[in-house]
Amino acid sequence: ENLKFLDNELQQEKDSLLINFLRISYFQIYYLGSPKSLFKKALAKSILNEVSPSSPVWSLNNNTSALDIIVFIATQPNLSNCNRILDNYKSRMLLNNSDPNVKSILLFQELRRAESEEDILTYNKVYNTLVNNFSKTTLGKKAKALYQPNLRESKITPEAMLPEYRFTSLYDSSITYSNEYFAGKVYLIDFWATWCGPCVAEIPNIEKLNKNIKSDRFEILSISLDKNKKDIDNYRQTHYPMDWNHVLLKEKEISSVRQDFEVSGIPRPILVDMDGKIITVDGLLGDNLLETVRHAVANSN
Repeated sequence: ENLKFLDNELQQEKDSLLINFLRISYFQIYYLGSPKSLFKKALAKSILNEVSPSSPVWSLNNNTSALDIIVFIATQPNLSNCNRILDNYKSRMLLNNSDPNVKSILLFQELRRAESEEDILTYNKVYNTLVNNFSKTTLGKKAKALYQPNLRESKITPEAMLPEYRFTSLYDSSITYSNEYFAGKVYLIDFWATWCGPCVAEIPNIEKLNKNIKSDRFEILSISLDKNKKDIDNYRQTHYPMDWNHVLLKEKEISSVRQDFEVSGIPRPILVDMDGKIITVDGLLGDNLLETVRHAVANSN
């Protein structure tokens, strides 16, 4: 219904700025869990070709957040150029867009990426830029409050013990997922949300994993950062069944859990062995997921 409304508005609108605003808003709905089949590749490509990185339209209603999914849709089904195109557009936006809030969004995204990949040089450079040059923006203040001035050594690494946790099952309050609950099993933790484009793009791969690895020594635990259960239920009913374990973090839990599990961005998959040690955080996306997990389960004792 939202997409139909936007289609009607696009046909009637004459102002070029508002037209571009509506075109970009079309893809923001993706984060609400709409089927990918409804999204138009031609429209995504036209935005990249016709809307300048310096356009004020990116300042409206946090439109910058839609850029990743616009590039993702525009490069379907061949995603080999996705990162190159996205990085190029963001670089031009950082250079030419006059809105400090737009620039701070891009820098904050890069800060999270650098932290997750332990890219120390980039992390320290971006952190200093955010807190010194964009200190008055919301994300400049958030970076200073949540992140350290210097990148710390990661604790979520292979062979390290997974942090202690206790999460109540989303669908059975009598079940508490914990380190002890999954002891003796290899399991995949997947931090995700229905509003996260890259997250929902990975769900088909996790579905494939769930169907192909039939073992009582393997489980999946999806931990959602959504705001309410309804969003998850709707996604599962209209997209993929996701027939495995689920947790919805409470708002008061999110900050501490993100810190403990070093979740700077999502999706954030972590593969854990039967003793509660981290096997890997790499090779768990796309086509690599099935083979990585299959190998881990086959080599478990």
